[in-house]
Amino acid sequence: MFTLRVDDRKPVQNPPADRDRVLSGVREIVAADGRESIVHLYEELADAQADADLLQKVQRRYAPVPPASIQHTDDGWVVEDLFLLTWLGSVYLVTRNFDQATYRVGGGISRSDEDVEFIGLTPRGDPEDVAADLDLTVDGESIGANEMEFLWKAYWLATYRDRHDDDLFWDLIERHVQTTRAAEQQRRHD
Repeated sequence: MFTLRVDDRKPVQNPPADRDRVLSGVREIVAADGRESIVHLYEELADAQADADLLQKVQRRYAPVPPASIQHTDDGWVVEDLFLLTWLGSVYLVTRNFDQATYRVGGGISRSDEDVEFIGLTPRGDPEDVAADLDLTVDGESIGANEMEFLWKAYWLATYRDRHDDDLFWDLIERHVQTTRAAEQQRRHD
C-alpha cells in the first residue's frame, strides 16, 4: 500500500488492488510531468475512505467501540489485536502481507491476483441513510456514511465472538494469528 498526498489535503492510502494505478501515476509524473491520473486516483480514494481524524474525535468523545479493543495506525484501526480495519473499510487479519499472493478456497485452492479480505462485512441497511437520519456532527464536521460504516465494522470486530458464535472458527483464527506472529518474530531473531 502507498500513502498519497496531494498538495495540503489529507493523506489517503490505496487498497492493494490499486497498486498498479499508483505506480502508473508516479510513472506519468516522472515521464511527462503530468499528475492528472494520480490526482484522479487520490480523489476517488479520498471520497471512499473514512475520515481518520473525525473518527478519532468520535472515539475520544463517545467511545462507540470499546477503547481497549482498538489501536490507531496509519492504515486504519487494529481491532482486538487480530483485525486490521482500513480507512477504506476493508478487513484483514493483522498478519496479512500485501506483498504476497492471496489464495481463494472453494472447490479447490486457487491463486488470486485480486486483493482478498479476511471477512466481508456488510451492514443491514444503508449507512448513508443512517448518517442522514442521525445527522451527527462533531466539532462542526458531519459524520458521513463512510464513518458510520467504519464504526459499525469496528464495533462488530470488537465483539466478534458475540456477533458470530462459532468458537471453533475463532479459535483457529486466533491460533493462526499467534502462530504467524511467533514465526515472524523468530525469523527476525535468526
